[in-house]
Amino acid sequence: MLGFLTSGFTLNAGIKLVNEARAADAGAADALFQQGYDKFAEISSTNGKYAQAVYHWGFGLLHQANTKSGNEAIKMLEQAIDKFTVCLNVKPDYMGAAMDGGVAYLTLAKLKGVALDNELYAKAKESFDKAEAIQEGCASYNLACLYAMNNEADAAHRALEKARELGLVPDPEVVLADEDLANIHSQPWFDRFIESISIVEEREKLSHGFNYASGKPSKPKTVESTTETVEAAQAETKTADDQVEASTPEPVVETLDESTEAETSSSTESNDKADTKD
Repeated sequence: MLGFLTSGFTLNAGIKLVNEARAADAGAADALFQQGYDKFAEISSTNGKYAQAVYHWGFGLLHQANTKSGNEAIKMLEQAIDKFTVCLNVKPDYMGAAMDGGVAYLTLAKLKGVALDNELYAKAKESFDKAEAIQEGCASYNLACLYAMNNEADAAHRALEKARELGLVPDPEVVLADEDLANIHSQPWFDRFIESISIVEEREKLSHGFNYASGKPSKPKTVESTTETVEAAQAETKTADDQVEASTPEPVVETLDESTEAETSSSTESNDKADTKD
């Protein structure tokens, strides 16, 4: 029991360092990221906190990659994918790892400039599909973007409508600025879709005083948004100790926004798609 509590403190310390790194200037960020990773590395693979530790390690790498370019960014994204994969091997229903893994694959594919039929895009879709299987709607917007990129307008429409119905579509201005959706802007239904989410947004502002007070992440493609989504999905099964840990990071990205767990749906593509995406 003491070991479990100690690992909880260690995990929280790592999460705090990663969050500080994300807010720090370039000169201090890398050292803080590494200190966070060192904390996660202290948690043994036999420890009950291991899945959370490797998830947050990947979450940090995904964000750190957004501050880099070229081969350095590629290496960090590949390392993040490795961490999310390990997390899912330990805990197959860890939605943040599935969601942010998809963000990492998508970001990596764009960074490498590969063709749309490349395995990296297929892996991204596979990860988003897995996240959807864990929590319906959490990756619908991301899947809509993939469908749109491949000129699958009908599939993109269905995915966007699902995201809208479940309150998981970004704000209208984010959708309009999302380059991944450029191929479907000319579809006859697209303007109506934007109008529909604009009306919902305005109602929420009037009703609650701010956008989507009901808890809908404003940018589900980001790692931060992913994290919030995962936390909401897993709140009922968390212990009190886990809930404290889960509240630390923000649910991706674009990306590039898990768990602490949407945590992230997690995450590096609207911010992280805004960050890795942009």
